Amino acid sequence: MDRFFSLVWRANALVILAAGLAGLALVMILLVQLGRDFLEPRRVQGVVNLADEEVEAETFHFGRFESISGSEFLSAPLYTQQGYPLGSISKSSQSSRNYLFYNPASGAAHWLLPDNEGLVEWRSEFPPSRYKGEREPVKGVLWQVIASDTNGDRKLTQNDLSVVFISGPSGRPLRELISGVQEVHGAHQFSSDRVSLMLLKNNRLRAAVVSLNALSLVSNEEVSALPSGT
Repeated sequence: MDRFFSLVWRANALVILAAGLAGLALVMILLVQLGRDFLEPRRVQGVVNLADEEVEAETFHFGRFESISGSEFLSAPLYTQQGYPLGSISKSSQSSRNYLFYNPASGAAHWLLPDNEGLVEWRSEFPPSRYKGEREPVKGVLWQVIASDTNGDRKLTQNDLSVVFISGPSGRPLRELISGVQEVHGAHQFSSDRVSLMLLKNNRLRAAVVSLNALSLVSNEEVSALPSGT
């Protein structure tokens, strides 16, 4: 009989131990999740949530209006601020959705894009502005725009494919140059009319040449393949 009770007590001890370990594991999981929520940045850039049920609030505001050398227009970005829940806390993202061009002499104004459904990932004026000396008139502006959710995660981020446009200094005309772009790796003016644009498309590095006078694509060629063994 004593042996029977001894076995029962041992079984109960094992059950209690297992329950304790399970409870400890649950507490650790909760602590890890809470730690992740607090360690992750609460404010992120360049993320647009497309799912309405995930957006708690959305507001729009303008950036600083700046003059465009060689143009009568001023320009400013239009930002969207989205708040959304993530884990146990709320987070927010700020993204550039469009650009407004305004002529203070005539009062005329127009938008770069027809709507605010995309994400302006990158822009660069040519010739590039200088910190010292007289600024040269801008001939053209390159834009990288994420226009749609190409990876199906219901967000617009740098992980989506983008489109490269070129425009005049006032945002018009706006012409599409290259679609399906994964990444832009820099743009450099190498003559009075030519800009070299390095980009990744279909997992291949490409070099495009853009004409500033014609606002058009001159060439778009694949760069040398990766060395063997890589």
